[in-house]
Amino acid sequence: MNRRISTIPEKKQLLLIIVLAVGVFILDIHLPLGVAGGVPYVIPVLLSVWLLTPRITGYLVLFCAGLTIGGLILSPPGKEPLWMILINRIYGLVATGLMALVHYLLKKVEHLTVLKERQQVAWELHDRLAQMMGGITARAAATREFLAKGQSEEAQQQLDTVLHLSDKVTTDLRATIQQLHHEPFRSAFLVQPSQSVHRLAAEANISVEVDLTDVETPLPLSSQAALQITGILREAFRNIRNHAGVEDGAVVIRNKESTVEIAITDNGRGIPENQLQPKPDHFGIQTMKQRAESIGGHFDIRSRSGQGTTITVQIPKERE
Repeated sequence: MNRRISTIPEKKQLLLIIVLAVGVFILDIHLPLGVAGGVPYVIPVLLSVWLLTPRITGYLVLFCAGLTIGGLILSPPGKEPLWMILINRIYGLVATGLMALVHYLLKKVEHLTVLKERQQVAWELHDRLAQMMGGITARAAATREFLAKGQSEEAQQQLDTVLHLSDKVTTDLRATIQQLHHEPFRSAFLVQPSQSVHRLAAEANISVEVDLTDVETPLPLSSQAALQITGILREAFRNIRNHAGVEDGAVVIRNKESTVEIAITDNGRGIPENQLQPKPDHFGIQTMKQRAESIGGHFDIRSRSGQGTTITVQIPKERE
């Protein structure tokens, strides 16, 4: 998340922080050496941590370290013993250095988290596209056989399936590109589940009602769980749009004793019982089930023709 809360350009922010550090230095050299001489430099470094990048903060720490040493040399003598003054200056140097190091490590962790999530998305896209391309290849081969036998009607049915799978490939690629440009899934779903669900529904051109029952945020789930739940919601909303014959649904999130339960419901045409099991060229249910199981969750789907569909996912809470 971008932490720059000011509308002041970065160069001006840096200039103001440098002026503050120089002001601390001027004050330092006009006061007798004392116990608190090196501590005030923590203030400009703290502002840099909040407003600027880790690299600039590192340079500022070196600048403040030089000012701290310069103040030790140029300040008039004080009443405190030299060893106490030296300890204070060293403490100031260590404090500013640690702040810069923590800033760098936090940014590194944030960067690695995003990379891990995006790598996971890439692997899932690879597996899903491989399945669908395999289905397209099989259907194309069947089409050729039907044409060779003069069975044009059967060949047309196979071509229709190939076109459907090709459309799903395009849709998945578009959705994945959008997904990679969003904020990390942890902040998107765990912190603001209602807004995230509405955003995913909007991507599928449907509307949903969201009910958060006894739920406090952030949700007690891991970042990996949030990633998989996002994928399940996206697939479920896509199915509502493409197969249910309706443009709205409902999502209920419940906080249970050891799990978080998510129920996705629509009042569409439903799924015949004999089609609830995954088929070679129908990957949606299978993919959602695999996503839930990959994070130790449970996946259930209930549907009847003409009576809508309900998908329920139970995900174990993250241990504190």
